[in-house]
Amino acid sequence: MDAIRAKDIKEKSKYAERQQKLLEKRSLERFDVAMDLPKHFLPEFPPPIYLTTRPDLGDVSQGKLLSIQDYFDIMEGILSPVQMEGLRLLLTPFPQQQFNQTTDRKVDEPSLGVSCLDCHANGHTNGTFHLDPDIRPHVARFRLDTVSLRGIKDSPPYMHDGRCLTLADTVEFFNLVTELNLTQEEKDSLVAFMLCL
Repeated sequence: MDAIRAKDIKEKSKYAERQQKLLEKRSLERFDVAMDLPKHFLPEFPPPIYLTTRPDLGDVSQGKLLSIQDYFDIMEGILSPVQMEGLRLLLTPFPQQQFNQTTDRKVDEPSLGVSCLDCHANGHTNGTFHLDPDIRPHVARFRLDTVSLRGIKDSPPYMHDGRCLTLADTVEFFNLVTELNLTQEEKDSLVAFMLCL
């Protein structure tokens, strides 16, 4: 039984990697970490999407991993236009240090960016983590896990240290530190989408 489950988990993991590469031709496989969360702690792949604003619909993912190419087809008629814009922003790749065009990156090939839902797959976690980027030696840094976004509206404060009291504060934090230059309308759309998870 365990061998069958291990094989199933391994196949799902390979499917997830192939799906990501096929959808957007970006590899986010990191070389700076020796292990991630054990596979049996991960949600099924692709993770289901249950919306608190539409519990009557059940899993709205259609068994697919949301990507910038297919999110509209999957969510049309389910999300409001404002929520749809928030989802689009979470799926839009933005430049990030770990995946950048310089040699100071954590992946083999440079990427034009990474999206929030690359790590928070369908609003869940993909089990990855990163180390707190500071000057301490590698072994002394804090491990920051990629958490699920499900029910995020019910779990303030936000960030690993609780520095953001609201979702709006969290969106503004990422807007400032990653220099996204989001408009107020875009920030409001992100918050509107996260409120329905």
